[in-house]
Amino acid sequence: MDNKYVRNLLPGVLGELQKQNRTKLYFNNPVMWATDHLGVTLWEKQADAAMAVVQNKNTVVKAGHEVGKSFLAGVLICWGIDTRWELPGTCFVVSTDPSNKQINAIVWREVRRFHKVSNERYVEYERRVKLQMPLGEYAMNDHRLPGYITADAHWRLPDGIELGYGAKPPDTKEDSMSGIHARYVLAIGDEAVGLTQNLIEDLRSITSNATSRRFLICNPTNPLSYVGQIFKTDNGTWKLQTISVYDSPNFHGGGRCWHGCMRKREHDAQEFGLGLSNEVLETLVDWSYVENMITDYGPTHPTYISRVLGEFAWDAGPTLISPEEMAIALDTEVDTLESQPTLGVDVSRSEDGDKNTIYACWRGFVVSPKTGLTTEINGERIRKVDSWNDKDAMKTAQRIHEAAMKMLAWLVYIDGSGLGGPIADRVREMAQGRYHVWDAIGGKTDMPELDKDRYRNCRAKWYSDLRHKIAGGYMDIDHEDDKVQEELLAIETRFPLTGVQRLQIEGKEDMRKRGVRSPDFADACMYSQIDYDYYNPFGIRPGDKYAYEVEEPEDDGSTHRMGGYLASI
Repeated sequence: MDNKYVRNLLPGVLGELQKQNRTKLYFNNPVMWATDHLGVTLWEKQADAAMAVVQNKNTVVKAGHEVGKSFLAGVLICWGIDTRWELPGTCFVVSTDPSNKQINAIVWREVRRFHKVSNERYVEYERRVKLQMPLGEYAMNDHRLPGYITADAHWRLPDGIELGYGAKPPDTKEDSMSGIHARYVLAIGDEAVGLTQNLIEDLRSITSNATSRRFLICNPTNPLSYVGQIFKTDNGTWKLQTISVYDSPNFHGGGRCWHGCMRKREHDAQEFGLGLSNEVLETLVDWSYVENMITDYGPTHPTYISRVLGEFAWDAGPTLISPEEMAIALDTEVDTLESQPTLGVDVSRSEDGDKNTIYACWRGFVVSPKTGLTTEINGERIRKVDSWNDKDAMKTAQRIHEAAMKMLAWLVYIDGSGLGGPIADRVREMAQGRYHVWDAIGGKTDMPELDKDRYRNCRAKWYSDLRHKIAGGYMDIDHEDDKVQEELLAIETRFPLTGVQRLQIEGKEDMRKRGVRSPDFADACMYSQIDYDYYNPFGIRPGDKYAYEVEEPEDDGSTHRMGGYLASI
């Protein structure tokens, strides 16, 4: 055989063998693949979770806030496709989430970013090859990630063949993913406490063969969720893992390792952040978050336990709103048609960090998620307006008035108990009839129409109304408003053991006894959506004296007529 021919052939053969060996190496090592192909480093707990997916058929991870959950999911999606798509039988990746908006805005945002990084690193690889420069960290970037990713989170090859997608199937559709078949299926459930048992079982059905994997990851906010039950009763089906905020590299190294670290001596001897770059460390949770959580909630509160420790608060009481229901509100879109909003105001009464908070609620019509067109279904859109610390009643009243005028509000509900009463009076004076002001005296006022067989007080009624709007798909809540979501999901309910079984919302005093701060954002949100027309059947407007009259008892047993509960308009 011609030696020249062999010499020409040899580089190609060696290159192909090298490629095969590399593919085999990365096939079972997403940690190494992430470093070599994307130039990113998975820190210890992320790496453990990634390898658990390789080594176990079913893996579920509960984790604290901002420890890189979605980052990890994005890496695994890209790794799964890059190492398997050319193999016989192909591969398929599917990810789901309780909210369609979050799928696109969180996990698949990371996937798009990594796809772009892969292309950029490949361009640099080719440039260095062409100029005969050392390849350095780009030595393994001899190809791009395949295909392209659409705006609605579908990963396709140029010929249209689909490699994966991210979507939330309809809640009412059984076996919603049963048509997915491939030799290598990677099914990922993000924010898994909000996924129903049926949907998690759907992920099982499409990963039933030996070479497929199911991976769930969540913040453990709801112990009553199906994922909560997996952690409580699992019989070995799942590989269970936990990532605490304190596991983050921002809590280790440089002689500043947190006191509970089991490897403190080893970590303290390393560079702060365990040698990770500032770019990586700045994307992860740090001490400021923990300090704020301790200040706002205390170390025994369920929110601290789930968001910081990454644990389920098994002794938490029953909550009013579930993560599944909240996901509906995050996906709901309401066309407000430029309507004037109502404002809900929760007034701070203490010096311990509570905030004056304003939320706005616009009435409108629900937009169809299928057609994108406005329907004839009534809906409401709630957004935060303002939040601040100030115990000066006059300054607070002025700020509320300015918000009402700026937003052209037609009605302002103010929590009228305690300091709220004088503040409401001052706002009413400044309004001069340009908008309504109502003292919404939360849990202490019983409206005449209140169904006392169902609700302990108006606070319970109003929160119940909010919950039904959320669960029914009539309430549009900002998916970026983490604070109000967190507080609404933490609202606990009570049903007294004696007497009529009426819904009762845990009071603020009870919350304080548990070391829990006032749910300022949740309360302001709740006030903003109170059905004004329900409590104003006669259509009273500014300048009118009363909405209706009510009998008020005197100490001597007699009664007298007085302005009704909308008399402050």
